[in-house]
Formats: sequence, structure tokens, C-alpha cells
Amino acid sequence: MKIKKRWIVLLVLAAVAAVVAAVICYRKSLEKDELYVYLVTTAQTENQNKNICMGGDANAPLTEQGVQQAKELGLGLMNVKFSSVYCSSTDRAGDTAYYILKECGQEKLSINREQNLRDILLGDAEGLTMDQIGNLYGDIFGDVTDENFVSPAGGESAYAFANRFGATFMQVIEKKASSGGNMLVVAEDSVIYYLRQQFPAVVGNHTLEEGSVCVLHYEEGKMTLESFNDTTYLVKGQNMANTIPKLQIDIIANPTTVHQQAGLLEGSTDSALSGSGIEDLKSLSSKLFLGNVLAVYCSSMDRAAETESCIIKDDDMKITYTSKLDEMDFGDMESASMVELEIMYPSEMELLNSGENYGKLQAPGGESGAVAAYRMHSALEDVVEEYEYSGGKVVVFTHPYILTAFMNTYFPGESCREEGSVRWISMEYEQDFRILE
Repeated sequence: MKIKKRWIVLLVLAAVAAVVAAVICYRKSLEKDELYVYLVTTAQTENQNKNICMGGDANAPLTEQGVQQAKELGLGLMNVKFSSVYCSSTDRAGDTAYYILKECGQEKLSINREQNLRDILLGDAEGLTMDQIGNLYGDIFGDVTDENFVSPAGGESAYAFANRFGATFMQVIEKKASSGGNMLVVAEDSVIYYLRQQFPAVVGNHTLEEGSVCVLHYEEGKMTLESFNDTTYLVKGQNMANTIPKLQIDIIANPTTVHQQAGLLEGSTDSALSGSGIEDLKSLSSKLFLGNVLAVYCSSMDRAAETESCIIKDDDMKITYTSKLDEMDFGDMESASMVELEIMYPSEMELLNSGENYGKLQAPGGESGAVAAYRMHSALEDVVEEYEYSGGKVVVFTHPYILTAFMNTYFPGESCREEGSVRWISMEYEQDFRILE
């Protein structure tokens, strides 16, 4: 009897083991190495505008159009959830990846830079135009199938590039394939040589259009080209950008301070707001319709922070403090009596009092109006980079003299609105800043 029971137990255990093994096999059959790779080329750079060739050993910043293009592509890819991001080691590739991720809401993903995914190496042809290269060397790349071609410029052949890029590209894919999902890869347009080598029937002699996407499907060691030179993501992003309300920026300069009330020139020095200044802010606050405020950017100076606290009542508001918005530094003129300055620095005070020629003002031992204006413009570009397609408003707190320098430089003839001693303007951004009436 005991033997019979033992056999029953063994049979049950064997049956359970068989079921478990079947379940494991089934699960493994579902866990295929499968990955979709969204291969994107870098956005437009300054060297392309100048028709200058640039390879993997050189860098150039993205143009304004290139930044816009990357952002629009990010909007178009918003519905694609990426699990990993890789790019060429060049700054232009990294910046393109950054703007794409930011606009598709996935900026927290790490961007992995790979040296061997960088652009084709040009050798002595670096920095030349295509016409110059043609006249000096003729063909410097050769055919992607010609392993014996040697670049006359001492650079990299198309065949060498395709193999160098392809080896690292496949290593990255095989590393991430078991995790599945979608991978974003940003590379230079020389990636066309790799695509021609791997998918000659589809790619042929075609080139890649700006803002195009190639989707590759990797499954169980096999790579297929699902789509090539697809610009629909960019078009979708452009259409989305056109429907999102323009970013609005309100810029408010601090009102009268204690030092100013005492007749002193106040730039890099700091003092509290005067009683009349605070009353002017209360008056402005009652008339200023803030609307959907997304964030606040504020000068790092105390009087700017005090101005902000009088206007913004939301304790949870995101505030970014930046010295780019600090008041002009008047150097040797700093904190001196305005009356004395008229005697000691008559030409500088004439420019200061004009309210129109701050770009020409150079304070002795201090800062020029042109530099201050550029500094403020740079701060506003930071705002745009962060919130361009947010559909809301950002409020900026700065100071009277730097605001005037900015207006004189970038919007000559335009004037600020005034509420007592408070000066302010409203702008909107669509590829450039525009003053609102």
C-alpha cells in the first residue's frame, strides 16, 4: 500500500513538473528579442547653412531652424514611448536628441553617447565645401560595397564607416533587444551609407531628407527596415505646433527702491523696495491679468524677488532665479549720487538719461548696455527652450535699466508700459519675440 501511494505521489510531482516546464516554455516563446529602432538624423547645423562639410571630428551648433525642427519632430513622436536613447558623440546629435525628448515629454531618459556612432571622418576634407572637395580630391567616400577604396583626403570610406557604425549599432540593439520596446537613435546623415549597405533594394541611391525617420525592426537576430525616409512625424509635429497657443512672456521691472528714492544710481548694488514702489506694484497687480502662469523667472537680486512676491501669490509656483536677469553693472558709477554723476560722467549720463541709446553706454569699470541686453535676451531664450510649446505664460522679473537696454537693442522705437514707477511689457514667441500692445 505504501509503495502504491509513493508511486501516486511521484506521478503527481511529474505531472506538476511537466506543467511548469510547459508554462516556462510558453513564456519563453513570448519573450522574443524584439525591438523597434527609430533612427533620426541630426537637425540642421550652422555649417550646413554655410555649405561647409563637417565630419565626426568636428562640431557646430544647431541653427534656430534646426532647434525648431528637432522640437517639432519631438512633438510628432509624442505617442512613441522610448525605452532607451543612443546618439552619436557629437554635440549636434546630443542636442537633437535632447530637444526631441523634451518635446515628447521624455526628457528624464538618459542619452547614451557612442563614439563609434559619430559622423563619417573627412580627414583633410574637413571644413571644405563640396565644390572644393570635388576639385581637390574627387570622390572621397567610394561605394558602400568597395572594401578596397581609400579616401584621397585621408578620411573614412563609405564602406569603412558603414562597418564601424554598424558594429556598434548592432551591439547597442542586441544589448537592449531583450527589454523590448522602442529605441531612439540619433546620428548624422552619413548613416545613409549603413542603410545602403544593409538594405540596398529599398534605399538604393536615395538620400535622407531633413527631419525624416527610419524605423527598423529587430527580432531574434534579424533586422528589417519597416519605413525609410519617413517625414510624417515631422509634418505631424509641425501641425501640432501650429495649433498650440503661442507662448506669452510678461516682463516686469522692479519699481522705486530705497536707494533710487535717495537719488543714487543702483545697478549691481541692492536695496529694498520703497513704500511708494510697493504701492505701485499693488496697483499693477490689480490690473495685470496673469492667466495660465506656468513658471516664473527672476533676477537673483533681492529687489527682484521682493517684486515677484508682490505679484505672484501662488506658493507652489516654480521659480527659476538667474543672474542673466540682474541689473546692469555700472562699475565706477555704482551707488553714486545722480547729481554728482552728471558732473563726473556727463557723456555716460547723457546716454543714460536719453532712454534710447543704452546700447552705446559703457559704464567705466562696468558693463555695456549691449552686453546687458544680450544677457537678458539669453535668459528669454532659456524660457523659450523650456516652455515654447506649453500653451501658457511665463512671468519674468528683472530691472529698469537692463529692460531699457534690451528694448533699445532688440525693439528700437518700442516703449514699455508703465504703472507708476513700474515698467513692464508683454511679448509672445513664435520663432521670434514680438511685443504685444
